[in-house]
Amino acid sequence: MASIHIIGIIDRISYLPNQGGSAVYVSEFRRGYKRKDGVRVEDKVDLWKVIFRPSMTKFISDHFSGGMTVDVKGDARPFAVEHEQVIDGYSVLGQVISLFSYPKPAERLERKARCESQQTSSGTPDLASFTESDF
Repeated sequence: MASIHIIGIIDRISYLPNQGGSAVYVSEFRRGYKRKDGVRVEDKVDLWKVIFRPSMTKFISDHFSGGMTVDVKGDARPFAVEHEQVIDGYSVLGQVISLFSYPKPAERLERKARCESQQTSSGTPDLASFTESDF
């Protein structure tokens, strides 16, 4: 079996009433590049259809929706089934789906600012004025 790992954004979720499972459509961004001969390869978006078993349907409906960034792991098959006929293509049978977290672009700067602010103090505490009555 060929394992597959997809990190992308959920486009839509379809629930398959006849089979009882669910299909999650995940779009994966592929950044373009410049080849050695100078030709520019454009950016593209791959759309993956991942089919999950009926036992995952409630979990997916409760925790996921369109626009979420997810991490999907599953098995890839070298054939596709459409209207109960085997055709050329691929099938991705999902095993695990989870939210994907990634650091914010400015995370390093925020961490540096926190460390610097903790190293210097802005004054000395005045316990006597803090504990005296306000009225």
